[in-house]
Amino acid sequence: MLSLSLLMLHNCISCSCSDAHTLAFSFVSSQAWRKIQGPHETKFKIFSSVQPQTYSASATVHTRLDRPTAQQITDTILCPPEEERDRNNAGMQAFDTAPDQYRGNVIENNDPRTQFTYGEFPFDSFDLLVDRALELMGQTEKKNHQKSRNVMVDLGSGCGRLVLYAALTRCNEATQQREESSVDQHTIWDFHGIEIASKLHHLAVSSLQKGVDNELYGPASSNEIAESSNSKIAFHNGNALLVEDPYFPLQSSDGSDDNAEVSKEIQSIISQSTLVFAYSTVWETDPVKPFDPDLQAMILSPKWSQTLAGLCPSGCVAVTTDRALNPRAGWRLLDSMEVDNPSVWGSVGYISVLEK
Repeated sequence: MLSLSLLMLHNCISCSCSDAHTLAFSFVSSQAWRKIQGPHETKFKIFSSVQPQTYSASATVHTRLDRPTAQQITDTILCPPEEERDRNNAGMQAFDTAPDQYRGNVIENNDPRTQFTYGEFPFDSFDLLVDRALELMGQTEKKNHQKSRNVMVDLGSGCGRLVLYAALTRCNEATQQREESSVDQHTIWDFHGIEIASKLHHLAVSSLQKGVDNELYGPASSNEIAESSNSKIAFHNGNALLVEDPYFPLQSSDGSDDNAEVSKEIQSIISQSTLVFAYSTVWETDPVKPFDPDLQAMILSPKWSQTLAGLCPSGCVAVTTDRALNPRAGWRLLDSMEVDNPSVWGSVGYISVLEK
């Protein structure tokens, strides 16, 4: 497993003012963000000290921002609109890795190419689903959710947009208070994005670097005390499945077992997860029983339902969109919610808990 810690650059944000004076602000709070808003042009220093060709990249998160501020920062600085074409192209180029037997064929519900579909899920809808999941999680008595450190995983994180946002709005040091849910208020959350498409992953690493350069995130620390008191954000490129995948063979093209080691590391992260989010709207459905009349939902294929049931700890809560995890694999549906999603004229979020 190749691991790369993002290096902190001591940069600042400069505001170019009409009176030729330059004001510099350290970008560490929503108050600082409000200071630089207004009629002036805002400029951010962007550096590329991180090489994107890495399987894993991580940083720490020190300060939590309010949601409107974090949304604006994510959409204008970390994942700006002028890079939307790059993000869409990266998603389309992922299909170029399709095995020969799939090329030129119509994509159906059980086609593995669906896992490369790129889409950007709305922040507000994400918050509605995660808030409800945390509320339900707080009502459970599972020991898994009483630990001092929890792990949120975005499975199929694409360019990292939701992970970057979640880390800014849901990170919490041991002394901070959580107002959004009834989960232990002194719990520290870590945030992991897992993406199989390397081009999308590289864009996520680039966005994380922008966050480090602008002091939204800090460097990954080797100090155990500092590491234990701050939330962590990380992106991983590889296969989350326990079985061979046609798009990410366990044996690398050079004959090495690097891919297999990467997959083991990713599976280890999932095995520690407290909450899993998956924008699964077009993922493969169960080939035998794609629709469950009892749940009134399309059912994810065993590739996902059984894999996650085998990897996740008992009590883990999963949020999936427009497809529910199969109850026969041990997932119990807790709630479903209709949420806004303009890309597909609305989505239904399914919140399930693993009982095994």
